[in-house]
Parts: sequence; C-alpha cells; structure tokens
Amino acid sequence: MPLDQIILAVGCALSEMKIVVLSPDSTIVSGCLLALIHLIRPLRWAGNVVVTLPSFLNELLESPSFFFLGMNALPTGFELSTGLVVVDPHDHVVHLHPTDIVVSHTINVPQSGKLLAALKKPAETILQSTRRRRAYSLDGRDPMVAESISAATAASASSSGTGRISPPVRFVGSVDDDNVDIGLSYPMEIDPDSANGVALAEAVAEFMNIFDAHLSVVVDTAVHNARLTRS
Repeated sequence: MPLDQIILAVGCALSEMKIVVLSPDSTIVSGCLLALIHLIRPLRWAGNVVVTLPSFLNELLESPSFFFLGMNALPTGFELSTGLVVVDPHDHVVHLHPTDIVVSHTINVPQSGKLLAALKKPAETILQSTRRRRAYSLDGRDPMVAESISAATAASASSSGTGRISPPVRFVGSVDDDNVDIGLSYPMEIDPDSANGVALAEAVAEFMNIFDAHLSVVVDTAVHNARLTRS
C-alpha cells in the first residue's frame, strides 16, 4: 500500500474507528492487521481484535464498539457506514465513507506529510532488499518460488534449524517522487545473515522507530495542550 494510505490507516486506528482488513489471502490479512496494531506504538489498541472473522460472525460489523477485523470477503449487500474503514491491500487503498472523507484531515496522523517524508528512505530500502527479479529460473520454476523453496530447504538442513526469520508478508512495490507503494505478497524466508537480510532488518527497525518517535511527539503535544486547557 502507498505510504500515505498506511499513515491514513494508522490515523483511523488512533481515531478509534472500526477497521476491517480485507483480502482473500488470510496470510496478508493477518500480516497487515498485526502490522497496523504495532504501528500505533507507543499507544496500545484497546478495542477488539479478530484476525480472521468467520462468515457466520459477520454481524460483528454492526458492533457499536471499535475493532480490528480481518476478513477474506465482505458480506453480500455490504455498505460502508460512517466510522467504518476497509483497508484493502489488493486495491492499495483505505476505503472511507463519504462523510469520513470530508473530515479525513482530522482523522489522519498530525503532520502526516513530515512523517511520509521520513519514512520514504527506509521504505525504499525495504523494497530494494526484498525485490526479486525474474531474470533467472531454477529447474523451470518461478524464481521467487524457487528461492523460497531453497531457503526453506537450507533451513531444514541446518544443524540447529534456527537463525532464520519468516516475515508474515513480503514487501514488493514501487517508488516514485512523492510516495512509496508497498504491496504484499506471499511469505518468503529470508536469511538474516545475508546482506539483504541485514538491510531488511535495519530498514524495518528504522521504519518502526520513525513511526514510534512521531506518534510519541503527537501524544506528548496532545497531553501538553490538554493540560494548558485545564489550567
């Protein structure tokens, strides 16, 4: 998803809106949902969280309380309501009700432009570290799949079987002058000792730390202003 849409989704979470993460792939649903929850640090999500909502519990969409719900498909006849957000990684967009679009400037993270600019560099590194070009083939198979199989085989053949990380989702996408589009694809094992693995780990940590620092300032400013108002 584009960085501005990720920031908007975090803003919706901070505004305690009802958030649905939608994808037919449960791996992408869980990865996106948990990533968004982690990105609101230093705050903690106080609402309900259902990583994958069974279809027979679709009535939870009508719950008055705020929530994070993961869904593989929306129910028949579904319509967006005020305060309900659908995060769609496949369409690379956060869907808002028209009423919420009008006031989206109050929903978004404060100083979102500054945050987007700060996140661009680590986001580019994440893309560069995980991008796999289709310039070669292994045994006639798709090189991405083959590389994943090779990594899994190496892991199982190692003596300890440890020391590898398996991210819930793999970042792919594109970069332009104003934004970074981070898409989500299938799981892929990455060797943390490789150059790509080290670069990826450092970039993800930087990405999270920038978000954390920015939101910490936002929270401190809000608390300070509230104290001034009361005094």
